Amino acid sequence: MATNSTIQSEDTNIRKYSVKSYKGLVKPRLLKFVLDNRITDLMDCFTRNGYTVKIAGGAVRDMVLGLTPRDVDLATNATPEIMQEFLEREGYRTEPTGIKHGTIMVVLEDKLTVEVTTLRIDKVTDGRHAEVEFTNDWQLDAARRDFTVNAMFMDKSGEVTDYFNGVVDLSELRIRFVNNPVDRIQEDYLRILRYFRFYGRISAVGNKHEEHTITAIRENAGGLKTISKERIWKEFQQIIGGDHCIALIKLMYELGIAEALDLPLPGNFKELDRVWKVHKQAVFYGGCGLNPEVIFISLLEGGTEHSVGELCSRWKMSNKEKKLAILIVIQRAIFTKLVIKSSITQEAYTKHCKDLIVEGQPQSHIIQLMMYLARADEEIEKVHKWEVPVLPVTGHDLLALGLQGPELAKVKDKLKQKWKDSYYILSKEELLKLV
Repeated sequence: MATNSTIQSEDTNIRKYSVKSYKGLVKPRLLKFVLDNRITDLMDCFTRNGYTVKIAGGAVRDMVLGLTPRDVDLATNATPEIMQEFLEREGYRTEPTGIKHGTIMVVLEDKLTVEVTTLRIDKVTDGRHAEVEFTNDWQLDAARRDFTVNAMFMDKSGEVTDYFNGVVDLSELRIRFVNNPVDRIQEDYLRILRYFRFYGRISAVGNKHEEHTITAIRENAGGLKTISKERIWKEFQQIIGGDHCIALIKLMYELGIAEALDLPLPGNFKELDRVWKVHKQAVFYGGCGLNPEVIFISLLEGGTEHSVGELCSRWKMSNKEKKLAILIVIQRAIFTKLVIKSSITQEAYTKHCKDLIVEGQPQSHIIQLMMYLARADEEIEKVHKWEVPVLPVTGHDLLALGLQGPELAKVKDKLKQKWKDSYYILSKEELLKLV
């Protein structure tokens, strides 16, 4: 049930608005599960001390959708210093994680952490950072948020307060910026990627965008060059992991976002499409799917170890992510040559993959490689369950035979190759006889 009232904002740039309140929107079972005693006790602490506190943003969005939120964030009209004072007085442990922007973290039982943020407006923004000013106006705080579906609040009884039609947008599976898309984007250019991320999570179709939203994104795509690659990669991973990945990434190229982000040009969409289908099939059948960096690197046509490594470094990927991306590019080229020569059988390629593991590649990386190349499930399962053997001959064994230095290393490499050729069955004694 929704009720309406009209409130005049203290901000003269925002006209009168209609705020809607919904009761019974969130299922009682979900509400009871999310708002357990730890959360409700914390909220009661604010009420006892004369302040209002509500659940904010993404947690409200998820609960309206019938989903369990990963995190519960709170908003309050208490300033950081005031809430720290009364929370600590009542026995709560707090950490001033973002006190400059009004946020403190409260550590509850079982290491549950909750971020509580003072109502605020963005006084000055530069497309990356914001200088904030605290306010008592809940609508002004909602107005500074990115999307209508993220601009709702909910009290502990489950009543949802909606300032910008977020409930209706959720019911229609639609993503809209709060008020003017240009203003929201220019406050933080990362919101361009957040738009694609939430579109992939919520929209039912891959290409139903509002024209004024697309125009605002196209005209401001260059602003993404000012955003750190760490923030960009974090968002991009979630775009890849959501729905409509192919349609959204193609649209990014059309809007000039690819150039701003330093995505591979011109973009290998044929390979991306093939790999995405492999990923979705694996997820559908209960597998873990492909890692984001694996799907990302499919956009690259060719590449050497050096060029792939440079691209991954520019995107601020971790060393583990970079090594996997390099492995994929190098091994897919080798696989293509084997296919062209018609010299690949399932048994031979399984052996090749096992050799890569023996040579030091993580088993998990090889599983990703085999999935990427769409190898048969039974072939992947063999490698997944394989107990990796260890070369039975050690350096100490060869030292005992009088070998040392470069000669020892050379002999050990030859013995290792003989052992691999034997399908890892030659014993220590058999290998030492070869010396």
